[in-house]
Amino acid sequence: MEPKLVFFDIDGTLKPYYRPVPEPTKEALRLLRKNGHLPILCTGRTLRVAMANDWVEELNFAGIVCAAGGHVVYQGETVYFDALTPEETVWLHDLLWGCGCTFVLEGPEGLYYEPAQAAAVQALWGNVFGPSVPLIPYLEGQPPSVQKAFLTEGQQLEAHGCIPKLETRFRVLWYGEGHRMAELVPKELNKATGIQALLTHLGMTRADTYAFGDGPNDVEMLRFCGCGICIGDGQAAAKAAADYITGPCDGSGIYDACRHFGLIG
Repeated sequence: MEPKLVFFDIDGTLKPYYRPVPEPTKEALRLLRKNGHLPILCTGRTLRVAMANDWVEELNFAGIVCAAGGHVVYQGETVYFDALTPEETVWLHDLLWGCGCTFVLEGPEGLYYEPAQAAAVQALWGNVFGPSVPLIPYLEGQPPSVQKAFLTEGQQLEAHGCIPKLETRFRVLWYGEGHRMAELVPKELNKATGIQALLTHLGMTRADTYAFGDGPNDVEMLRFCGCGICIGDGQAAAKAAADYITGPCDGSGIYDACRHFGLIG
């Protein structure tokens, strides 16, 4: 088999929330590299957040598509980068703060939070992403480089009539039940646009790609790649977009799918 690019979402796909990467998944990644394939992270996390944990370096990925397609790095070289303008960052911060959401603005250097929400942000995002995730206070008048956002208390967006305003610039991706958690991604970006940037850089095609995902921000990636594989306990939207559904995240789902498609022996 010719070398393939194999893309992996992190949370809920490569590893369960709050738990380590399963051993069968580690073995699948080792065998993929042994067979000449190129494992690539493809995550909504921004660069420093994705790289904040030791296991990322240990698993030796060839590159990363991060910030939901807004940042692409291959073999240490930045292939593509996109960020909000300072004016857009201020607008987004002020809108979310005014709605009463608990939120972080996500940039290449870390997660920016409203200082008044420090305890809530640390309790949630520190637990989800790990103790070494860079959490940085947002300072008024000094807008940082920001690529996207994540929030809880999404009901407040609806109560304040903010969703139509957000949708002029962002896709609002809901997670879980009751519209509590949402990811805000610039409308022109998704994981598939990031993958295309990498393919152009490498001179490869969609036929050279496999993708593993589980959530709503994986839909475009699963549809775009030559073969889209959804984790067995993934969300309905991801399953509908996939070509194949494998076993659960916290088990041998990734390993089994790699064997099924002949990527590993």
